[in-house]
Amino acid sequence: MIKPETKKKYYKALIDKNPEYEGVFFVGVTTTGVFCRPTCPARKPKFENCEFYETAEQALLASFRPCKRCRPLSHPQSCLKTYPNTGRRCRKEPRETVER
Repeated sequence: MIKPETKKKYYKALIDKNPEYEGVFFVGVTTTGVFCRPTCPARKPKFENCEFYETAEQALLASFRPCKRCRPLSHPQSCLKTYPNTGRRCRKEPRETVER
């Protein structure tokens, strides 16, 4: 569980597109259902629409899909080594629930 003060720090890093936080956290945007890297070039969401995750795997398991602009699953810290087919399945079947 990420602490509220850490969430504020992560949000500032997201707004500033701080590359030092690349791979440290991922942000899920509740209004779009997408999760991004901290350096994503897309428009930034409001704080109340953000959910922060330490790994891409956590964001995927929370039913967020990867952003098409920043491609969070292509980062070396992503979960593709653990779940190699997850990204491919999310792209092919975005509305279906992935069974664990």
